[in-house]
Amino acid sequence: MGPKSMGTAERNQLKNNPIYMRSAKSLDGMDVVGVNGEAIGTIKRIVMTKDRRNAHAVISTGGILGFGGRDVMVSLDELNTTDDKLLINLTQKQLKNRQEFQSEQYDELNGDKPIGDAISDISAFYMLDKPSDLTMAPETVESSR
Repeated sequence: MGPKSMGTAERNQLKNNPIYMRSAKSLDGMDVVGVNGEAIGTIKRIVMTKDRRNAHAVISTGGILGFGGRDVMVSLDELNTTDDKLLINLTQKQLKNRQEFQSEQYDELNGDKPIGDAISDISAFYMLDKPSDLTMAPETVESSR
């Protein structure tokens, strides 16, 4: 019962955050602006956890002309959209101290599909998998021997 109610809360959160209506393609390359109005990074890619439940932005920060920067991750929930920029409630120093992006732990999102749809589709799939369905699969294999 717990996971189902959590799935509902996750879907409600997606509906309330307009960034999930955007596509990975539309966010790619956007400037990220910090609390003091300073440009503090650029979106390099949008990634999801392997379980497809959480989406993050990979932001390149601290470099000059694309060199010497650091790629860090922030949850999409930390970003707010404007017409042509993304706002985050952090300074550049705080952003630089975030966890560095480790590509092998995430799947990259591409294309024009809204990010929220990708999360909702997968979450709905997981909700259909009941523990009883999973325990029946090995029995079926054993009975066919």
